[in-house]
Amino acid sequence: MGRPNYTNRKIEGVKLGQAVAKDLLKRTPPGLGSKAAFRDPVVELDVSGKALETAGLREIVPALVASIEYSGENGRVVKLEELCLRDNKLDISSLPALSQVIERASEDLIDLDLSHNLINVSTEGEAAIFESFLRSFADCCVLRRLDLSENTLSPRAFEVLTKVYGQEPAVDLITADYANGGSVPNKPETQTPESTRKVSKSSNLSKRIKSLSIAYDSHEQSGETSSNGAADSMKLQDDPKKESKSPIKSYHASLADEPLSLYRNTKGLRSIPYIILSDTGMTETCALHLSCVVQHHGIPEQLLAHVPPAKAGTSMQQLVTYDSETQCRGIVYLPNPQIGSAGMNALQLAEVVRKGLPDEIDAASTEASRTSIRPRSSTPRVSDSKSSSLRSIHGPRSIISAKDIDYDDSGIQSVMSELERARHRIQGNTLRDAGPLSSELWRTALKLLCLGRAFCPSIREELSITKTAIKEQRGALQEISDRATAPPEPTFASAVVSNLAQRPKSFVHRSPNQPLTLRLGQEWRNGKLVLTPIPSPVSPDPVPLEHPASSTPPSPESPPSLPSPPIPGTSRVPYRTNLPCGLSQDVWRRIAAYAIDANGIMSEAQQDATMRWALDYRTLTTETESLGKPRSAQIWKVLDSIECLTYDIRT
Repeated sequence: MGRPNYTNRKIEGVKLGQAVAKDLLKRTPPGLGSKAAFRDPVVELDVSGKALETAGLREIVPALVASIEYSGENGRVVKLEELCLRDNKLDISSLPALSQVIERASEDLIDLDLSHNLINVSTEGEAAIFESFLRSFADCCVLRRLDLSENTLSPRAFEVLTKVYGQEPAVDLITADYANGGSVPNKPETQTPESTRKVSKSSNLSKRIKSLSIAYDSHEQSGETSSNGAADSMKLQDDPKKESKSPIKSYHASLADEPLSLYRNTKGLRSIPYIILSDTGMTETCALHLSCVVQHHGIPEQLLAHVPPAKAGTSMQQLVTYDSETQCRGIVYLPNPQIGSAGMNALQLAEVVRKGLPDEIDAASTEASRTSIRPRSSTPRVSDSKSSSLRSIHGPRSIISAKDIDYDDSGIQSVMSELERARHRIQGNTLRDAGPLSSELWRTALKLLCLGRAFCPSIREELSITKTAIKEQRGALQEISDRATAPPEPTFASAVVSNLAQRPKSFVHRSPNQPLTLRLGQEWRNGKLVLTPIPSPVSPDPVPLEHPASSTPPSPESPPSLPSPPIPGTSRVPYRTNLPCGLSQDVWRRIAAYAIDANGIMSEAQQDATMRWALDYRTLTTETESLGKPRSAQIWKVLDSIECLTYDIRT
């Protein structure tokens, strides 16, 4: 295994970057170290505390990418498992180069350390770079730890993290267990040295049982009927020298050479067991965004089963330290002194409602309450004796433990309501202090709302039929019935005939060239053609038919049939709406989303809710009810109505 360590080198900066690039290129043919690289391609690169900066990193990245991509007849020369760039004065401009390495080492990278650098997100351009960096983890399937601690991340960076995290597909741990052939236990223990030995013993036992069954089947197929066949197969499996030749052992050995076949079902940021965000200058707004991530992130005990196990020593002890000292579960956000009481409360409540939280109960509390606790499928409920801890913060490091939770079907509702109130408090403070433009989601939602108001017609057709509409339609039907029974009004032809009949008949002398017939409105007077006014036509109102599509016309003797009134509660979708150009609401929603770049920021559900709110005039009345409140409260109420206060997290 190659572990190049440059901490003892006296050079730093760009010169050190050139030296690292030179050593990496030696591993690719026809380099001097290519033969050794083919035998052991695993690389753990440690370049910490060398002030590389962006210029030095750009010297390393091309050589590292080339060596990772190289794959000859004898295999690969570099499988980058660990990359430590701690304390190198790297800023946001170095992330695009680093993203190239992450994308190409997505099947091999296990640990990435970017702590104690200068990564900060303050402008929209920097936010786009940070978003592209986070999206480069989409195919990472074996990453165990991502360390971003001791970087002064801003609320904008945490918002980008929540947006990218929410758009990734949820990690299906059950499907992953089945896809791995049952090699991963359903409920693994914490990866401590003691638990590792327990897991190894249980896995060896399962292997022996499977091998025993295969050996027994082979005896049956070979026709051996001796009574010592099962005993012989047991002896075969108990012998350590012969156990390595068993088919199950060789099968697991082949899977160990291909980590992607084991861990391909868990990818992205959601599959990382440990994301370190301590000492990042978190504020209440940062905690607001991070609480959505904490609520949906898997616990380490579940995710560690789907990544390679940590090595005994420094790596193992570091993971144990995260669980014991910080008391955080996977998403390590402590210490952060600037987080505030409201932000800490939101994160604590998010930990309570987190999926898989019942596994945190220790053995003592489990044994003590085994008879009173309901099955594990029930949802957690805060006990009465501990409910006060949800409303008060005892300290910056206090975390609500699962021992404070009882299991009840209705308990999750109280915890969720507490979490929503904590988030609403932070949202109101942020809107009051920083305004709606401080969040990309908020300003995009308001843009879409304003654009949707422009599409709203003056008279909007209501799709649902109300009682008032039914009464109006019944009145219209009665009017049509009265017209049908009334005597018919004179038609156009009868009006012309009656008008001509009322005219005095006079003898008119005409010349030989005078035509025998006159057109309508023409008359000869004293040998001259005179135009007379034409009476206005009178047309009766059309009588609606009950079955307009019927091919058989109604008989003239029967009275005209009337249309049946609509059924209450039904809805009608016209072919052409009264929106501009007759397009439907969904089409205009897509057009507006493309116009303001809402795709990738707002989910389709949020876009639909915003357009429905904008196209309904009744919402104006709802908005005017809060005119006496502060502007921030009015905006919060609108954003809450269209469900755009937080990013949607895919479940």
